[in-house]
Amino acid sequence: MAACGWVDAATADALGVSLAIFKGVSNFNDFVEEGAPTSNVVKVVSKAAEERGISPGTLGQAALLKLSE
Repeated sequence: MAACGWVDAATADALGVSLAIFKGVSNFNDFVEEGAPTSNVVKVVSKAAEERGISPGTLGQAALLKLSE
């Protein structure tokens, strides 16, 4: 299960859900369109996301693919 951005990493860990936080994103369209130069980079991940092979610095498209597996 993937959590949305309003869940913090500690809460995601407690719930056992995957959470990836992207830097430079003020809204989802910034991520989709890569409006900000760093909007496609993962900044923080939960333990569940790490277990899926996602780490800080992972490109967003790769992280989303791993979350969908």
